[in-house]
Amino acid sequence: MDSEKYDNEGFLYINKQSNETFIKGEIRDINMNLICPGVILPIINPIKEATREDFDDENIVTIESCLPFITKFYPLQKGKKIRIYWDDLHKMFMISSEHKIYIYNDGNLYLEMVNFDLLDKNLCYYALVSTDEKKLFLTNIVQKDKPDLVSSYNITEDLAFAYHIDDALTHFPITEPDAAKQIIEEELDTYLSGVTFLLKDGRQIDYRNKYYHYYCMLEKPETTSIYIYFIHCLNKHATGDNFFDYFQSLHEFIREYLQYFPEHKEIFRTMTLKIMNYVDEIQKNMDDVLMEDTEKASIDILQKLLELEPEALLQILIKY
Repeated sequence: MDSEKYDNEGFLYINKQSNETFIKGEIRDINMNLICPGVILPIINPIKEATREDFDDENIVTIESCLPFITKFYPLQKGKKIRIYWDDLHKMFMISSEHKIYIYNDGNLYLEMVNFDLLDKNLCYYALVSTDEKKLFLTNIVQKDKPDLVSSYNITEDLAFAYHIDDALTHFPITEPDAAKQIIEEELDTYLSGVTFLLKDGRQIDYRNKYYHYYCMLEKPETTSIYIYFIHCLNKHATGDNFFDYFQSLHEFIREYLQYFPEHKEIFRTMTLKIMNYVDEIQKNMDDVLMEDTEKASIDILQKLLELEPEALLQILIKY
């Protein structure tokens, strides 16, 4: 067993390094027998795509190369992606995210919407947990031993799940490549988070709009400092007529992130206080600001602060 490729999760091993669909997040037992296929991954990282240089790998997959093969799209959904599958060793259905294995319990409200008696032990069910954790949408079904993307979207015959993604989202067909390009260039910001494009071969592209650009709820790179990640999660397009509303909007993505990773609450609370201390300190040295202009000045201070690179901003906040 390659210890660098698999991490132990209670004598089951999760592949955390591969970047291939049905391989990343794959779960095997101690004898390397397949327990659960891996997660379904978008084939393009829109953040990297935006900064890609022309001299990068000429064989890299780009949105331009995919345009002729896009068949439809639907609004991108924020939420926690999970898999439900039968584990013969434990004689029960298990629930896994990309990096974690869970055991079903009655405390998970969204799992109460699944009739486990109707699940097929030979299949793996892919689902999306809504951000309020009140609904669970079935997105894909695959054969555990032979997962296939194209057929994985055939979920209409399922009776075990109360909600299917097709019922929740309107799918828009695309017949001309220029239509997808127009969505990216002109209409992307009309969708709350962005859009998911579906290709003929079943692969998908999650394309985030600018408001969702820094929000990578389930994709924090292991090499990234949690402090730097906090800065990336700040809503760079915050809005608000007063400082309180603006400050709340600034932390919109952070609040959602903490719903899934509450262990970072103290760190993020400390960073939030540092931002407030920074604003207070700068205001003390602004003698020419009238009382009625204080709130506007505070927002201006934050906006200028956010123009800095994450590393530079972190160095400033450390002092406060």
